[in-house]
Amino acid sequence: MTLGDILKKYREDNNISMDEFSKRSSLSKGYISMLENNINPRNNKPIAPTLPTIQKIATGMGIDIDILLKTLDSEQKISLDSKNEYTTIGETEIHLKKLIIKKYGTIEKFCEIINMPYTILDTIFTQGIANSNIANIIKITKELKIDTESLASGIIVDSNSKTNEQKSFKDKLIEGMEKLDKNDWEELERIISKVTNPKEEIDYYEEAPKTPEELRQKYIVENINNSKIS
Repeated sequence: MTLGDILKKYREDNNISMDEFSKRSSLSKGYISMLENNINPRNNKPIAPTLPTIQKIATGMGIDIDILLKTLDSEQKISLDSKNEYTTIGETEIHLKKLIIKKYGTIEKFCEIINMPYTILDTIFTQGIANSNIANIIKITKELKIDTESLASGIIVDSNSKTNEQKSFKDKLIEGMEKLDKNDWEELERIISKVTNPKEEIDYYEEAPKTPEELRQKYIVENINNSKIS
């Protein structure tokens, strides 16, 4: 049997959920699921756990690691490199998870509020914030009122604690994007298309709005001009 097969049978025989075993072993729920399915999402190949991971599984099962190793199939691969293995949640992800539980009581409740499936948030905790979809990260930071750029750098900072002078262009851009309505988005897409067109890039860049507020004003002026023509 593979390590995943052994773990799944142990959980089923003892009526232990993934959440409970995650707490017992200090392994993330997402990794336990991947281990039981025996698929590494990075390469679609069978999971090759490291010895420290196998030790955590043994601890969670309440047995000695030697007993667990003897139970494994001879075909079960064991990795000596932990760099590419999804195992424990990173320090930033742990702090983020604690913050969510402190504010909302449960992860499930938070997911319900931001309209995000639990599996997606669990994957973010498992794979790491830096490897996750930026749109999902913005959803999380917007609800928690924490700074997106700082979180991506591994620091949790209250977004209100940053003064306007301290905010980077990226901060201001994200803030501006969150305030755009449908018409603004269409105008922004048109500007991006213009700027990225090599034939018009230089001329258009000089006249393109530099901030979300300039973009909004430009849109209002153009609407007024169009109404005069019509």
